[in-house]
Formats: sequence, structure tokens, C-alpha cells
Amino acid sequence: EPWLLHDFDEDFYGEELSLAIVSYIRPEVSFPSLESLIAKIYEDRKLAENALDLPLYVQYKNDPYLKIKLKKPNYLTTRCM
Repeated sequence: EPWLLHDFDEDFYGEELSLAIVSYIRPEVSFPSLESLIAKIYEDRKLAENALDLPLYVQYKNDPYLKIKLKKPNYLTTRCM
């Protein structure tokens, strides 16, 4: 399950999303409460952010494949959304 580490100013429905899966953090597990699940998700985020600074993963931060390419809005897609 990917986590988008970037905070976006607006929704990006209808946009194409490019992902590079470069690692695995943990298996899916059951949690005793919603609070413990949320806490673990935020721990996972911190782990992923820190990993992107390691030599093994730093190359992916600026990979051209992952650069933002927004579609140009047109009347039909804007109207239907």
C-alpha cells in the first residue's frame, strides 16, 4: 500500500500517478485499536522518509519518472468531475 509522502495543495483526481516501489516496510497485521494502527502508519511514514535519505534510495527522490506531469484541463473532463 503506497503512502504519498508529499502534501498536496489540492486534489488530483483524474491525474496519472507514477510510483516506484523500492522497498517493503512490513506485512499487513491486525491492530488492537484504530489509534494503534494510526500510530504505526505514522511510524511507517517516518521510516520511509528516513530511508529516502540513504544512499540505496536517494536516487529515487529526483527520478525523472516521478516528476509531476499534470494533464491540461479541458472543458469535458473539468465539467464531468
